[in-house]
Amino acid sequence: MTQVVDCNNKARRNTTIDFFKCVACILVIINHFHHDGLVGSIEVTVSHLGVPLFFMVSGYFLWRSSLSDVEKVLPKKIKHAAKLTFMHLSIYFVFGLISLVIEKGLSGKILLDFLMGVFSLKAILKTVLFGATLYGGGSGSYGLC
Repeated sequence: MTQVVDCNNKARRNTTIDFFKCVACILVIINHFHHDGLVGSIEVTVSHLGVPLFFMVSGYFLWRSSLSDVEKVLPKKIKHAAKLTFMHLSIYFVFGLISLVIEKGLSGKILLDFLMGVFSLKAILKTVLFGATLYGGGSGSYGLC
């Protein structure tokens, strides 16, 4: 027996969501290029919206599900995101520590300043709210030391 699928009942793809995902991806790519001056300032400010935009657009599909589905899926997604965030921050912490030792050597004061900078309330809030990295080894806008 052959099953006939009616193409008119097929779920339609929301191209607006695809458009915003594409914009978010482009912003993430732009975020990896840095320029000086006003253009660089605008670029950094606008491009940092890429990841939050992508999460919001992806979250659209989660909240379009039924409430019972969301109650099952959301805790798993939060736990998964927390694991990935912890791994990310751990890698950056180790990278920052290695960079610090290479650039400035290892002394008690330098190490203490690094740790105080990384684990300060300001640094933690900046990381949680704005996605800043915790390492202090570079001249990027996220260097905390």
